Amino acid sequence: MFTTRRMLEERGGLASRCAHLQSLVQQYQSAQAALGTKKVSAATVASRKEALAHLANFAYDPINFDSLRRLNVIDLFLEAASDEDADVVDFALGGLCNLTVDPTNHPLLVSEDGQATLLKAASSARETTAVAALGTLFFLFHTTVGAPAPAPA
Repeated sequence: MFTTRRMLEERGGLASRCAHLQSLVQQYQSAQAALGTKKVSAATVASRKEALAHLANFAYDPINFDSLRRLNVIDLFLEAASDEDADVVDFALGGLCNLTVDPTNHPLLVSEDGQATLLKAASSARETTAVAALGTLFFLFHTTVGAPAPAPA
C-alpha cells in the first residue's frame, strides 16, 4: 500500500519507519554473519529470509526509498541476489525490481556487478526470480518508463 507522509505521521512517523527498516537490516546482517559459523540453526536461516522478505516488501512503497538508500539496502539486495538459497535470491530480486521504479536508484544498480547479477538471475529456472530480474532490467534500460503512454494514432 502506498503511504502518504501525512498518513505515516498519523501512525507514528517517518522516524519509526526508518528505525524499523534499520532493525530489519540489522536482523538480516546478524543472521548472515551467523551463517559463517559451523552450527547454524533453522531459526537463523528463517530469520535471514524473513528480514529480506520484509525489506523487499517495504521497497514497494516510494516513501521508503530514501531510507532504503541511506541503509544501503540496494547493496544488500545485490549481494543477496548471488546467494545459493533460491528463496533469498527471489526476495532480493523482488526488492531490486521494486526499487527500480525510482530513477534515483538506477546508478546504484547499473554497476558492472549489478548488471552481471541481473543477467544471471534473468536465466534462472525459478520463474519468479527470472521475471523480477527481467522487470528490473526493463526499468533500468527502458528510457520511457514513467513517461506518459503515446497517444494512439
